[in-house]
Amino acid sequence: MSTADAAIGTALVRSALYKVLAKSFLYPTAEVFGYLYTPTYLEGLTRLRSFCDPLPEIGESVQTLSELFISADRGQSRQALENEYNRLFAHLGSAKCPPYETEYGLENVFQKTDAMADIAGFYNAFGLEVSEVNAERVDFISTELEFMSYLALKEAYAVEADEGEHIEVCRDAQRKFLQDHLGRWLNVFSEILLRSTTNLFYLHVGKLLQLFVAFDSKALGAQPTEISASPKASGFVTEPFACDGCQIGAPTQGTLRSGNRDRG
Repeated sequence: MSTADAAIGTALVRSALYKVLAKSFLYPTAEVFGYLYTPTYLEGLTRLRSFCDPLPEIGESVQTLSELFISADRGQSRQALENEYNRLFAHLGSAKCPPYETEYGLENVFQKTDAMADIAGFYNAFGLEVSEVNAERVDFISTELEFMSYLALKEAYAVEADEGEHIEVCRDAQRKFLQDHLGRWLNVFSEILLRSTTNLFYLHVGKLLQLFVAFDSKALGAQPTEISASPKASGFVTEPFACDGCQIGAPTQGTLRSGNRDRG
C-alpha cells in the first residue's frame, strides 16, 4: 500500500468514526433510532475495528458497541433510550451533562457569544451554513463531531487528488478545531456522562468518544487546554446551526448544511 493510499484510508476511517459518534448523540427519534440498527451503522463499526487494531482500548470500545446492537435483545427500546437522552442531555436547567461546548468553563454570556462566533467561523470557512432543517446550536456535540467528519473526508479527497495545499488546510483546520474547541470540553463531558448513566449505549458511546478524541488530538498535534469545571447551565440560547448535506450516504440528516462559500 502506498503512502497516499494509507493516508486516504486513515482519513476515511477517522471521518466514519466521527460520523458514528455524531449520529449517536442525536436525539433518538424513530428515524435516528432506526439508523442505529441499519447495516450502514453496524458495518461502519465493523470496519472501524480493523483500523483500531493498534489501539486496543478504542478497538475494544468499538467492538463492545457493535455487540450491543447485534445482541439478541438489541439492547433496548427507543422509549428507554429517549427517556435516558432527556434525562442526560435535554433541558439545560436540569440536564446531567449538557451536550453544548459553551456550557462548560465559560462564565458569562459574552464569553459564550465569542465562542459561538468562533465555532461558526470555522464552519463558514468551509462553506457550511445555517439550516432550517434539524437545527441545532453551533456548539452542539453532534454538530462539532460532524464538522470533524466533514474535514477528514475532505482531507481524503485532497490526498487522492494530490492537492498538497488543500491537504494542509484540512489538517490544520482539524488540529485547530480540536485545540480550540472539541478537544477542550469533551473529556469533562465524557467523564460526567460516564458517572451519570448506567445505560449501556451511552456508556459505550461516551467511552469511545473520550478515547478517540484524545487519540486524534495527539495524532494531529493538537494541545487543547482541557476544561475541568462542571457545566453551568445558563439557559443561553443562540440561533440554531444545522446541516443536512455533509453526511454522505446517511439516511438521517446531520446538523450542518453545505453552502457555496467553500474556501477549504
